[in-house]
Amino acid sequence: METYGFQGVDIDWEYPSESTRGGRAEDASNFVLLVKEMKAAFKTKKFGISVALAPDYWYLRGFKPKEMQPYVDFFGFMSYDLHGPWDSDVGALGSVVRPQTDITDIKKDLLPLVYDGLDFGKINLGLAYYGRTYTLSNSRCGEMGCTFVPEMGGAAGNCTNSPGILSSMEIRRLISDEGATPYLNSTAMVKYFTYGGNNWVGYDDSETLEMKRAFAEASCLGGTMIWSVDFDTETKPKGKCAT
Repeated sequence: METYGFQGVDIDWEYPSESTRGGRAEDASNFVLLVKEMKAAFKTKKFGISVALAPDYWYLRGFKPKEMQPYVDFFGFMSYDLHGPWDSDVGALGSVVRPQTDITDIKKDLLPLVYDGLDFGKINLGLAYYGRTYTLSNSRCGEMGCTFVPEMGGAAGNCTNSPGILSSMEIRRLISDEGATPYLNSTAMVKYFTYGGNNWVGYDDSETLEMKRAFAEASCLGGTMIWSVDFDTETKPKGKCAT
């Protein structure tokens, strides 16, 4: 870390104690011990420590953020990917179009940290530089709450090259090239539009990101973080994707 000038370490463990990912019950307590030992080792070097926190209570159960707090400089709350084509496998959700960064969901997902007594000044709100996409069941129904083809993301972008996701750069291109009309849902603090006939994308842009930053400030959160900056990078000459 000294050799390459790093300022600290960010730990993104997805997810402690989650058995389907090889986790064990003792992971949560061991994670606390890990950051405690790291804090002691880093003290003379003044390196920082940050930890990514799951927004979903199912996974958050495997963390002990209140016990980790004395040893962590800040927590990155991953308030994105809250919804996507995978919702069709969840009975309580089903194949219903929902944006991945709906602020009403984010507010609810922050509640366990409120009840745990975590210092909100150590929490950074995650902001997404990408959108999640769906293939609509009916191209004439392109609003939030319409249905999508189960487990089927929208058409892939030319750079991310993966169904179900578009980078911010790809979204701007769609708006420019296809003349797509974005709509703002101010309650959810997200924008969305349809493209290519039966594809739907929900995303954040400068307007909704500013709304979320204002929410973070009003909620006394420590700040914001971004996933990820390369999703907002323009392409190089000859159509090559930049990183």
